[in-house]
Amino acid sequence: MIQPIRYAVFAFATAGAFSCALPWDAVSPPDGCERTGYCPHPDGGSQADVITVGQDGDSALTPDGGEETGPVCSSPTTLDCNGTCVDPTQPAHCGRCTNVCGGPDAGSGQATCTAGVCGLGCSSPTALDCNGTCVDPSQPAHCGSCSNACAGPAAGTGDTICTLGGDGGGTCSVSCTGATSETCGGSCYAPTDPNHCGSCTNACSPPPSGSGQATCEGATPTCGVSCTTGSHVCSADCLSNTDEPSDTADPCILTEAFGVFVAPTGSDGAGNGTRAAPYATVGNAMDEAKTKGLARVYACGSAGSYSSGPNLVVGMSRAGLTVYGGLDCTTTPGTWTYNASDRATVAPASGYAVQVTAAVTFEDFGFVSAPGTAAAPSSIAVFVSNATGVVLERCNVQAAAAAAGQNPPQPPAYTSAAPNGNPGGPPKTAPPGTGAGGMAIANPSCPTSIGGAGGSAVAGELDGQTGQPGVNNSGTSADCLGTGQGGSVGASVTTSGSPGTAASSWAALSASGWIPSAGQSGEPGAVGQGGGGGGVDVAGATIGGGGGGAPGGCGGVGGPPGTGGGSSIALLADNSSIALEACTLLASNAGNGGDGAPGQTGQLGGGGGVGNGTASCAGGGGGQGGPGGPGGGGAGGLSAGVVWTGTVPTITGGTQTFGTAGTAGQNGDGTTTATPGTAAAVVAFQ
Repeated sequence: MIQPIRYAVFAFATAGAFSCALPWDAVSPPDGCERTGYCPHPDGGSQADVITVGQDGDSALTPDGGEETGPVCSSPTTLDCNGTCVDPTQPAHCGRCTNVCGGPDAGSGQATCTAGVCGLGCSSPTALDCNGTCVDPSQPAHCGSCSNACAGPAAGTGDTICTLGGDGGGTCSVSCTGATSETCGGSCYAPTDPNHCGSCTNACSPPPSGSGQATCEGATPTCGVSCTTGSHVCSADCLSNTDEPSDTADPCILTEAFGVFVAPTGSDGAGNGTRAAPYATVGNAMDEAKTKGLARVYACGSAGSYSSGPNLVVGMSRAGLTVYGGLDCTTTPGTWTYNASDRATVAPASGYAVQVTAAVTFEDFGFVSAPGTAAAPSSIAVFVSNATGVVLERCNVQAAAAAAGQNPPQPPAYTSAAPNGNPGGPPKTAPPGTGAGGMAIANPSCPTSIGGAGGSAVAGELDGQTGQPGVNNSGTSADCLGTGQGGSVGASVTTSGSPGTAASSWAALSASGWIPSAGQSGEPGAVGQGGGGGGVDVAGATIGGGGGGAPGGCGGVGGPPGTGGGSSIALLADNSSIALEACTLLASNAGNGGDGAPGQTGQLGGGGGVGNGTASCAGGGGGQGGPGGPGGGGAGGLSAGVVWTGTVPTITGGTQTFGTAGTAGQNGDGTTTATPGTAAAVVAFQ
């Protein structure tokens, strides 16, 4: 083999030919010199050898002026590659010996050669040439063209689809799977997706209040809303659970989910506390609300007042509830709506309209108490005692007229006088000719008054005994058949007993309620003096003895007091915390205090006993008891919108109206010292 020259030579160009500079080798000759083969240097000298290739493809090596020629290749193998003629249109020697065209990097196809430029011929199904790779144009990665790569679903789960058109172009789409089976453009959504509820274009609106989010639910997907804690669904919005019936924009608050319903036309037995079957009494509805864990009671006001049941009492078992009135349940049966004029009115036949000892709120209610009576003279609509957190909003609190205090009558006079004294005793036989005197006798109604015993014919017992109480009454009367003396009449009492004290305060207030102040009874009169026993004249007596003295009369009992006049009070707050907002409080006229009565007249004393036998004297009569003292007068009643102790109520807006105060009652003696009543919007009772 001829070894190639390995040192540099220079080439020059001739017209219509190209020259290749040496050296080169058979493996990588310079461009354009592939057909010349090896060009040895003839003499090993330094002169460059030049190969000249003509336009016809022939070449000649001319070392040192000589000429050497290679093979001449004919069509189609016109390319001489190291002595081998090859077809320069084939991929193995595309245009030159070393330009070997490769097949596809992937896919099905073969290399091509066109005008000396390598190409690629891809075959089905990978018929698309993408930079040397044959790919399937029906696949999403090169859908119809190398650059059209189909993306997967923008949202959800699904498959990418490529659809070829008649022009060979491809169109991308997606096929949704699983729960996200609804195809919306290039995205996959669940049929219950709130943004595509049942259809791609049906976007559910969130609640306008912003207290929740949109929902899409159901076999036939339907838009709705889901509310956050503390709010509820109402007309595609989320409204606060603290809304009240007066918030007419929230009709959904008036449902069984929030409270128990009560109406005067309902039934505690057959009702269940719903709008269709309400209870009949507010108290029973409050108990059911606590049992069900609800915080509200809804009371109908358009169906009449709650007057047939007992007084409404709110104790600890009913604490923490809010009771709403102002509800119309009659205009549209089964439908309850707010109407401020339909206050739910509690008006029992007697006593307080409502008594409260625990936290409670009443809104749009009326509380009306019954008029006072002789037995219960005051009329108090709302009584709150030892309670905190009591609130009345837009309530009408009305107390009726109070009754006057009682004027007791003077005690009736005694029907009989004190007992008579005893007559003289039977004749005595030892010593002969003597007899016993009359016995001492007491008044069984007031035993401290005793008539004296009569004298005896026995020596030393001639004079009668002294009547009691008091001084000796014997031997002071006129002569009686000789020298014997009759017993004297007991002394009468003229001074009355002490008068009773008049009432010095309006009332006594405690957890038991309001008790008007009465006066005190007068003191009883003193008992009358007992009469003395009759004496005996021994010289003139044959038998018998002096008559016994009679006891004195009892003192009269004291006059009874006048009772206190009743008060008319809309709200009575005892040691409680209470707030009134936009409430109307109305008190009517108070009652006058009752007058005390005069004391009873003292009892008359008894008549003295008659002497027995000659020379025996009668006993003395008893004295009259003293009159009883007069009773004190009762206090006048109050007329007030609010009477309070402890903490002053908070009053915002509203009105307080009151009537006339009660006058003080007179004492039994006609004087007036009792406390008169007062009339005011708010009264501090201390």
